[in-house]
Amino acid sequence: MNENYLAIKGESGKTYLFSSGLESLASLERFMKEVLKGEKFYHEVFTTLGGKEMRRVSAFGKHCSRLSDYALSFNPEFSYSPLLRHFYQEYERHPIRAWGDAGMMISGKIGQKEIELFDDFVKVLRDVAVKERLKAKVLDWESKWRKNKSRIEKMETELFERHARLVVVRVDFMYHKEVLSEEEVGKMVAAQNHMHSRFRGSDRQQNGSGNLICLVPFEEVQKDRQKFTEKMRSHPEIFRYLVGYAWRIEYTPRVGYHMHFVLFFDGSKVQRHEYLAEQVGHLWVQEITQGRGYYHNVNRDRDKIWEKKWVLGPIDHWDHDRRKILVEDVLSYFYKGRQRIQMLPYKGANLFGTMTLKRRATRRVGRPRSIRSSTTP
Repeated sequence: MNENYLAIKGESGKTYLFSSGLESLASLERFMKEVLKGEKFYHEVFTTLGGKEMRRVSAFGKHCSRLSDYALSFNPEFSYSPLLRHFYQEYERHPIRAWGDAGMMISGKIGQKEIELFDDFVKVLRDVAVKERLKAKVLDWESKWRKNKSRIEKMETELFERHARLVVVRVDFMYHKEVLSEEEVGKMVAAQNHMHSRFRGSDRQQNGSGNLICLVPFEEVQKDRQKFTEKMRSHPEIFRYLVGYAWRIEYTPRVGYHMHFVLFFDGSKVQRHEYLAEQVGHLWVQEITQGRGYYHNVNRDRDKIWEKKWVLGPIDHWDHDRRKILVEDVLSYFYKGRQRIQMLPYKGANLFGTMTLKRRATRRVGRPRSIRSSTTP
């Protein structure tokens, strides 16, 4: 079952995400994309084997019973994509909100009145979208990811121009879910005035003690990312021959916020890429998160998922076939559409970045670096 997450800010200022067992924001995104296509409504017409035209509830129409759940996913502390923001804005204005607040649609009591409200709401969404040029706003939002593509591919080109061989390492950083007591959650809920009813039901994820399971807040992920990159300077046994890297923060309902790192090392100096990835992972667990996190060494996945497209580890400058796979099947993960986050913890939050390290020729120990970096939401 898909999951949705309720965001509540604690006394520390951190925004925690709690599972409520509802539909995910991804479902709302799918609904809005169908809205913009301008074709579907609650019912669809089909022809029977006997040639008779009949009506039935369309797959699109099944969103009707979920609209109030979608509305409850809104949190004023977060920043949303134009697509989701358009839904929240028009739902607040439309009469359908009253039916959703009354629980009529959640309870499955969908009659002709609700169907008419749903179709009218869809029509309003489409009409206002045209008036406010929503499609252009969506394209502008998505253009950020196209810029990320250009940035990471440019970095790959520059690094191979400078080095005859690179060793590519990818490590994914995740977190164990945190556990808060009912009392702790109750204090947070009492301090806010939105979406609280979802904690009164039986759909909460709990552990054996009755405490609630929550996901690590975005602020904590950002802090740990910065700490990780700073630690690179104090761990030459791992990063001495690092020449560049890229990272991105991703959000999925089941895992929550987590990070992907791809690191490029000077291939004339290092060879053991699986061991390097393992060292990077241990640093994440032991020093950065101190047990709060765990990692996945993607460089050990050769026999599992990569088959003939395996390109992690050493790659030569002249091996254009493997470099093509690197760009299209490894680096593309850092900007592809299926990885886009439609909900940001705040406007301008950094979700992607690249770093190129230029080492100057010198005989001194601990050679200085000049660094060029870039980040983008």
